[in-house]
Order: sequence, then C-alpha cells, then structure tokens
Amino acid sequence: MASYEQAKSILSNSVSRRTLYSLKIHNRGKDGRTDPNRDLTREEKRYLKLFCNRITMPGISVRSMTSIGQEDMGIFRATPTEVRHGTNQLMVEMIENANFGAHDMMRKLFNQIAQNSNPRGNDRTIKMNYYNSYIRDIVVDKLEFPDGPTPLTGAIDVNQIDFGYKRVARYTFERCYVSNVGEYVLDSSSFNDYLSFPVTFSYESFHVNSEKKYNVDRKGK
Repeated sequence: MASYEQAKSILSNSVSRRTLYSLKIHNRGKDGRTDPNRDLTREEKRYLKLFCNRITMPGISVRSMTSIGQEDMGIFRATPTEVRHGTNQLMVEMIENANFGAHDMMRKLFNQIAQNSNPRGNDRTIKMNYYNSYIRDIVVDKLEFPDGPTPLTGAIDVNQIDFGYKRVARYTFERCYVSNVGEYVLDSSSFNDYLSFPVTFSYESFHVNSEKKYNVDRKGK
C-alpha cells in the first residue's frame, strides 16, 4: 500500500499544507476610499487573515443530460449541459475575540443586504436593498512555504501577514455577499475552548489563477 513515507523520497517539493492560506474581502469604495460603516477597516482585514479558522473550497463540476442510443442501441450517454462552480457558496469559520469583533464584522457586511436587517421595538419593517449595492469580490490565496530565499522589495507592511510566502493558486470569487452568519454555542463546560461561528458567502462564479509567485510586494497583489 502506498504511503507518504514511501513516496516522499521521489517528491520534488513537499506536500501541500492545509494551514497556509489567506482570505481577503474587497471593499466597494471608489478611488481607494472606504466607508467604515460599510467596508472592512485595515485592522478588520488583518484580523480576517489571522483568525479565519477554516475555509471550505468549492469544486467544479458539470450537469449532464442522459440520452439512450445516441450512437449504439442500449448504451447510455451523459452529455454535459452546464458548468457548475461548486454550490455557489463559500463557507468559512471565524474565531471570535473578547470584543466580539468578528461577529460585528460579519454583521456589518450582512446588514447591507437589507434596510433595518437588525429590527427592534416598533421599527421592524425590513426592505431589501439593490443587489449591486452590496456585492463584492473575495480572494482566497493558497500559500506554501518558499522554495528558498525570496527577494524582499520595498518596505514591509506590518499588516502584510502573508508576506514572503509562495502563492500557488488564487481563487477570485465574483459578486459575493454574506448570505448566512451562523449560530454559535455557549457552553459553561468548555473551559479551555474558543468560540467560533460559521459564515457563508454566496457568489456567482469564481476563477482560478494558477500562476506561481511570491508575495513580496507591499500590497500583496
């Protein structure tokens, strides 16, 4: 039976590590300007990279139409009719901090979908906003340790958490919004555990850039 111990001697590179990735949610501000009531601040983006605990990356597939006897009698053929970009849902898990900042961050994005999405008292009327007013792109970089020393160009930004890693794939999820801020469990018996909660982003499609490069520029492009 094949095993990693048997195969590692013929590997030109190490195995891929699940723990190396980076998540970035783009702001919608024009000309580099951001609205702190709608967009993620610099500190929130930094927290997102450090404490996004898990990302379930979608696959790709096709839907097909089955026909019988297309060329040969009694033979079934499944002909692709549609390309599917996963389930059109990107699922992540966030680790919460003592100020409940992660939940506030996700609620800030979720609240843009509807007016008065957090109703109270006599003001409980909820009106949905225009679709194009809250969608944004999300980028997930799959990172690996560098093969060797990497050139460091320019000054290093202290918020550039993934600086110097090798980027082996970049997934760009287009026209996304927060469709679900999941439940979390409060448990008096969990003495040495942290609180986390799931978040689901809906997207229209995604594309993959498989160019191999190092994150050595200040903006992480």
